[in-house]
Amino acid sequence: MSIKRLIPILLTNGESLIKTTQFKHPKYIGDPINAIKIFNEKEVDELALVDILATKENRSPSFELIQQITNECFMPLMYGGGVRVLSDFEKLFRMGVEKVLVNRLLFENPTIVRQAIDIFGSQSIIASLDLKKTFWVKNLRPYNYLKNKHIESGSLDSILNFLEMDLRVGELFVNFVDKEGTWLGLDLDAITLIRSKTKLPLIVSGGAKSLNDIQQIFLSTNVDAIGIGAMSVYQGKDKGILINFPKTENILEL
Repeated sequence: MSIKRLIPILLTNGESLIKTTQFKHPKYIGDPINAIKIFNEKEVDELALVDILATKENRSPSFELIQQITNECFMPLMYGGGVRVLSDFEKLFRMGVEKVLVNRLLFENPTIVRQAIDIFGSQSIIASLDLKKTFWVKNLRPYNYLKNKHIESGSLDSILNFLEMDLRVGELFVNFVDKEGTWLGLDLDAITLIRSKTKLPLIVSGGAKSLNDIQQIFLSTNVDAIGIGAMSVYQGKDKGILINFPKTENILEL
């Protein structure tokens, strides 16, 4: 039986730690370095860091900040945001990043992703998909998805097949936009649907509200990991800022 993982997700704007709701309304949280120190003390096993503005602003990752973070971080770190060229991958791995998340690059320039996989190994490259519901769960569609010739019709099935069979990424990270930052609970139906469509190791994120909620997903689906955003930077639904992570004994009970 594979070990299930619980991963805090930290969002930045290139400088500061922020938190969004449904990918909108960013709220300032604090200093990312301070958050890293707290997660070190709490013996977190793995951490995700995503610069949500790097790609939108057409800039490279904030390498100076990332270097400060990797120098301080005692746990494996995955990073996403602004990765566009092969040298970006190389620089991040040299800094100590263990895995790189790629999103738009998967579709805008899949050749770069293939080259990165050939050089650094598929286990180091994670495909990130942001999915949003239409009227029915079965009509989940990519958020801000750019169509290209590599994916026929742009359907979810064709995208997943493309990631798994063509690019051969090592892992899939699915973010559910409608649930992100809402504290409304993880979307069991949507997660079950995605799990049924791909054999890739699967990380899901969006809406986690409690350990019981997380436990239900682990017991009901065969996901490999769950990412927590609001739960790792807020003390509750009132959104009082508190960098935190469940105690080890509570996680083991899951």
